[in-house]
Amino acid sequence: MSDPDRGEGDDRPDAKASSGSSRLNHDLPIMLAIATSVIIFSIDLVTPLGLGVSLLYIAPALIVSRIGRPKPVLALCLLLSSMVVTAFFFKPATFPNATLIAEANRAIILAAIWITAQLSLRAERGAARLIETKAELLRTSEELRHHVESRNRELGETVAKLARAKEELEQRVAERTADLTRANEALSEQREKLAITLASMGDGVIATDSAHRITLMNRVAEALTGWKAEEAFGRDIAEVLVMIDARQRTSVVNPVLGVLSSGQNVELDSNVLLLSHDGREVPIADSAAPVRDGNGVVVGTVLVFRDMTQQLRSMEAMERASRLDSIGLLAGGIAHDFNNLLTVIEGNIALAQLPGLRGKAKEMLSEAEKAASRARSLTKQLLTFSKGGEPVKEAIDVSTLLREVSGLALSGSNVRAEVRAVPGLWPVLGDEGQIAQVLSNVLINAKEAMTEGGVVRIEAANRSFDPGAHPALPEGRYVRLSVKDQGAGIPNDLLPVVFDPYYSTKGDGRGLGLAVSYSIVKRHGGLITLKSDVGVGTEVMIMLPAAEAEAAGEQTAELFHATGKRRILWMDDEDMILNLGREMLAVLGYEVTTAPNGSEAVRLYEALMNAGECFDAVILDLMVAGGPGGKEAVKALLQIDPGVRAIVCSGFSNDAVMSRPAEFGFAGVLPKPFRMEDLSKVMRQVIEPKEAEG
Repeated sequence: MSDPDRGEGDDRPDAKASSGSSRLNHDLPIMLAIATSVIIFSIDLVTPLGLGVSLLYIAPALIVSRIGRPKPVLALCLLLSSMVVTAFFFKPATFPNATLIAEANRAIILAAIWITAQLSLRAERGAARLIETKAELLRTSEELRHHVESRNRELGETVAKLARAKEELEQRVAERTADLTRANEALSEQREKLAITLASMGDGVIATDSAHRITLMNRVAEALTGWKAEEAFGRDIAEVLVMIDARQRTSVVNPVLGVLSSGQNVELDSNVLLLSHDGREVPIADSAAPVRDGNGVVVGTVLVFRDMTQQLRSMEAMERASRLDSIGLLAGGIAHDFNNLLTVIEGNIALAQLPGLRGKAKEMLSEAEKAASRARSLTKQLLTFSKGGEPVKEAIDVSTLLREVSGLALSGSNVRAEVRAVPGLWPVLGDEGQIAQVLSNVLINAKEAMTEGGVVRIEAANRSFDPGAHPALPEGRYVRLSVKDQGAGIPNDLLPVVFDPYYSTKGDGRGLGLAVSYSIVKRHGGLITLKSDVGVGTEVMIMLPAAEAEAAGEQTAELFHATGKRRILWMDDEDMILNLGREMLAVLGYEVTTAPNGSEAVRLYEALMNAGECFDAVILDLMVAGGPGGKEAVKALLQIDPGVRAIVCSGFSNDAVMSRPAEFGFAGVLPKPFRMEDLSKVMRQVIEPKEAEG
């Protein structure tokens, strides 16, 4: 039978020890009984008595060992009882070997007693160990039970926490889902509004990422650039938005690059052309701004640009109207000055022809020449004033320009100008004609404001600004012009609109003068402002960028006389010009052939080449009545002789050929009216390089 306190297969050390002890206690009585029987048999093996005694010893032990759990003490007691009975019944007298058996019994009894004591001691120790083991097992079981209960409590708390966390998470997910749903709805609404706004805008809009790749385009941008939005997405902005300078035809740095590098808004100059994908050239105004994330880091740009074609046309029309208004206002003074000059010219020529005054003819002709020179200067001012369009910038002597324009604008009136320019005044970088128009507009306004007459004070000074020093101008050198009148002044509430088109404080004014002046100054990269005190007067301040190079001044040229035989072909439709030119060139040592139009000039040039000779230079009138002019003639001459030296001659000084002759095939320019010095200078410029080549 198995031990109920121990499971089968129990491998614990205490269990193993207990099992070994039980087996020893179980087998010990049998072993003692067998040992006793062996002793008896050894004494008397042949007698029935010895056999009976042996069986008597062995039988109790076998019986006890078969009864339930072995009881070693009980077995030994039975064995000792058997030995006592044997000693009592088997007397020495009856059995021959009884004495030996008795001695053996006594010895065995003593051994059994000692063994029993040892077994009892071992049993007590084993029992004590079993008790300790059981107590330890109980303690371990109790600790395990407490541990399991603690873990169960912790597990329960964890499960409860997880349940609460699950509920909170589900609630947060629900709230977040609701927020995202609302955000998506708002975003969809904003996108729809943005799409509608972009589609309805009159400006082109392009958005880029930080790598200047296009991420958004509206329809206007598609129309202006010639790119479809789906084709432009992901492309570099420089590939889609190609821009050049309208005057110099050079590439313009894309403003997106400036925004990404500086993190600031960037605006383009006003003279920029957009080269569309379909080959069109569109004048645009452009500005770019950075797009920042929540941390203020620039993650992209937004570029807004518009087609300026109509605005430029309107502005040109305004400028033309303003010039016409100004010329109309100046007409009386101009006529007065011209009449005075013509009187001097005609009077001195008439006197020089009188027989009695021929000795003073040279002096009189000199006076006539001076008057003609003044008339020439007046004509130049009028031609300069009539120029329009984009500024052709060059270094301008402002102090001289101020005196010329003030004299022209205030001529014939009771208002005079006082011009004060600081010594060493920097030249201005600008278009002389357009700057003259600005000054003329301001001076005419001053003259009309001073109905009782008076003095207009004009001052010019140098100014230099460090980065950020001026709120409206970049760093650099500027020339500050101030025009201060003594008129009635302008009320403060009207000052914000004085530069608006078609606004005028004069009842019969068209309100274009200051608007056009503002536009011109802005195109030059400058600034025009105004301040006024009612009853005191008005001051207009103009800031214009200074030029690095010095302005070209008037120079007295020495007459250049031809060396050797030099042939010149002169084409003009005015006989007076041809006759004058022939005489002047003859004085300078040239042989002149004349032609009335471009076709005849080409024929004469080709005929001389076929004869093995060549003209050293050709002077061509730009515009000829009834035939091809200088532009057409020079093209034909270049086909005949790529080395032809052609000079354009015209009174239209604002024509592009006169300002950029090399682009049209000319080697020099001779503006009308011209003097002997002018003719000599241009001949020297054109022929000297040819002689150096030879």
